[in-house]
Amino acid sequence: MRRQGILGPDAFRPPARTPEQLGWGIWAIGAAMIYLVMPFGAQIALTISGDLGALEAGSMSLRAMAVATIGSSVAGVAAAAALLGVLSRRRSGLGFRLHATDLSWGLAITIAALPIVLLITNLASIIAARVTGETPDPLAHETLRLMVDAPGSTWWWVMVAGVVIAAPIAEELLYRGFLQSSLVALTGSRSLAIVITSVIFASVHIGTADWRALPGLFALSIALGIAFERKGRIGIPITMHALFNLFNVVISM
Repeated sequence: MRRQGILGPDAFRPPARTPEQLGWGIWAIGAAMIYLVMPFGAQIALTISGDLGALEAGSMSLRAMAVATIGSSVAGVAAAAALLGVLSRRRSGLGFRLHATDLSWGLAITIAALPIVLLITNLASIIAARVTGETPDPLAHETLRLMVDAPGSTWWWVMVAGVVIAAPIAEELLYRGFLQSSLVALTGSRSLAIVITSVIFASVHIGTADWRALPGLFALSIALGIAFERKGRIGIPITMHALFNLFNVVISM
């Protein structure tokens, strides 16, 4: 199989999956539904736990953040599972079947991609520091700040479960599974779909992650998108995303 670069025109021939068989509109509607359901799930979880006031006041504790993360992720996964139960009926090649080797492939690709992601993140921080004169924040995400303040507590462990397990599953189903599939079907280009998805993925972290971390998140998303299209299994980018989040938790602590 000829390949012209990582994102070249022949990089994904033959394609490992064929989301085009459903049409871009169906995937887009699914992505929109998951995106809208996730904050609703967070609100329900916060209401049940009695922490909704923290969200409304704009001051989130570790407990409230953990509850919101779990609630949002569970809602997103449930919505995606329901949609896939309908969409994947009598269809194959969509990329959502899990395999035992997803974990090993995810680990191997993460080991290969992580140095590049870290290099881009560090270069962005260095350039930003020279331009603005500001010292980069070593904790580039609000969630990490909350976790560092209460290590080893019960809610710290709940937060770890949310960050390392629940959130990667929900986010990969949304961004790679549905959004990227929609863009592949719409544009006819897997390379362009990966890039657009990565721009959106990095953009949604504005406000929660330090802006200097956005280039690294973009690079991470590129790696996740390539892995999904090259291997055709959603379990691989889920594993990669989980390992990346785990790495950040370990480093921050």
